[in-house]
Amino acid sequence: MTHIFTYQSLGILAAIAIACALIPVYLRVLKSKNLQSITTTRLILLVIGSGLWIMYGFRDSSPGIVLLATFSFAMTSILFAIKLRSNKTS
Repeated sequence: MTHIFTYQSLGILAAIAIACALIPVYLRVLKSKNLQSITTTRLILLVIGSGLWIMYGFRDSSPGIVLLATFSFAMTSILFAIKLRSNKTS
């Protein structure tokens, strides 16, 4: 039981760290509408990574990981959509 708790806690901490790291970027982009410093490749990798965390959370039956990864997935997807839209207008 201790190992399960430890691994779930570790996964939740990882998901929190990723979600928190995205918040300042997300707020800066929404304010400035400028995504030139963020590459499309990075956003694609973040979307894929968040999606994989969601699948892992479901597989591990960890609602905390699923919730935080879904938050990261949504934020990154919005940034990606803004990036695509800004590339079309440029």
